[in-house]
Amino acid sequence: SAARAASLLASAAYKQCQERAPPTRMWSLLDKTDSNGVEHVVLRSNNETKPKLQYIAVQHEQVIVADPPVACLMQQDPDLHADESDGGGQNLDLSDQLVKDCKKLFERTAMDLCKKELKLNILSATLQIIDGFEVNTEAEVKGQGGKKRHSPKCLFETGSDHKDASLLQQSADPADTDPTEAEKSGLVGTLTMQTDLCKADEQEGPGASLEQNFAFGELSRYKGYEHVNDELPRIHVQLDANA
Repeated sequence: SAARAASLLASAAYKQCQERAPPTRMWSLLDKTDSNGVEHVVLRSNNETKPKLQYIAVQHEQVIVADPPVACLMQQDPDLHADESDGGGQNLDLSDQLVKDCKKLFERTAMDLCKKELKLNILSATLQIIDGFEVNTEAEVKGQGGKKRHSPKCLFETGSDHKDASLLQQSADPADTDPTEAEKSGLVGTLTMQTDLCKADEQEGPGASLEQNFAFGELSRYKGYEHVNDELPRIHVQLDANA
């Protein structure tokens, strides 16, 4: 499927480039053939003014050829590298489609399961490559009960059908009637919380930070913007030898 191919391509890009991996894209499947144990896949990017084509050859669940090849973003200043302690997660800009999908998945799930409107204000987000995409967030949840801090996690995964067979006879699945962009590409969306979702506007999440997060416009540590400061002039300061 397109979702599986996109996940394999993203994994290959992250393995090769680490924090300099190119931005994630949503893809649709144009063509797929098998030859001598090798899958030949042609993808087309979605939601872009000028769609891009991507060919990959896959063997044993690994991308062995990509055309165009994976191109890492330009090397950023070592001082701007993300923390090694973040578990390999890459910062996501809040305008990233996966962040928007996570917000929609949270609010949609709250309405479906809790029958209440909860608004999610994502303050920061990181991405990890799994068998799809894992979006980890720090966010505020607002509802009739108040505004509380939480750390929701959104999984957009490839693989087998995650639907519970006992639910098939019930009302339509929101993933079918109001899908996120990731779900439209074939991924399965799952929301995970450390607290009761239906009480998220009444109870703080575990370890909720008392600090308020603000965005100051510094993008160079965010996935897809690592090169944004490359053209800025360097400042040379003359040091006093007697200092």
